[in-house]
Amino acid sequence: MNNPTLKIAIEIDDKQKEYLEVIKIQIKERLVDSNQGYFSIIDESNENISIAFSPNTYSIQMNMLALEK
Repeated sequence: MNNPTLKIAIEIDDKQKEYLEVIKIQIKERLVDSNQGYFSIIDESNENISIAFSPNTYSIQMNMLALEK
C-alpha cells in the first residue's frame, strides 16, 4: 500500500519567480524538516513538490506520547 501523498503545485508568474525558492524552502522547513518526521519529499521538480505522509511513523509517535501521559 502506498502512503498518502500531498502534491503541491506552486503557481507563480514571471514577476514572482524570485519567490519560488523561498516558498519551496519554507515548505521543506515547516513540513518535512520538522522534528516530527512523518513527512518526506518523494519528488521535486521546478514548480511541484510531492510529499509522502508516513502513517506508521505518525502512529508510533502518537503511541509514545500517549504512554508518556
